[in-house]
Amino acid sequence: MNVVDYRRLRVGPNVTINVDGAGNPDTVVILRVQQSFRARKFATINLVNGLQPKNLVLYARRLHGGKTMIGQHSTIAATVFAAGSLSVGEETVIDGQLFAGRSRLQARSAVVGTLVPNEIVP
Repeated sequence: MNVVDYRRLRVGPNVTINVDGAGNPDTVVILRVQQSFRARKFATINLVNGLQPKNLVLYARRLHGGKTMIGQHSTIAATVFAAGSLSVGEETVIDGQLFAGRSRLQARSAVVGTLVPNEIVP
């Protein structure tokens, strides 16, 4: 398992981040974000070399005031856990799952693999 810690993680508009599975489909990568995660419009998190969406976890930890925002027309291949608020822009594709904690989940015309609002799974 690979854990990468960020204070804040922001993906700019029209930016692609490639997360590498190193040829092992069982590789697990956790992107642990202390404060907020924001992907601007047309942002992409792309998986390469065998990494699967179920094995990439984006975990935004901050409960009070923490914001997880995925902009419109973005493509995210990951399971997203948000302890605070979570909003997903229109025409966004999530290849994975979305989990919102004690705050609200707002998804506008998004395509999501599995949607689990208001629930954090330990």
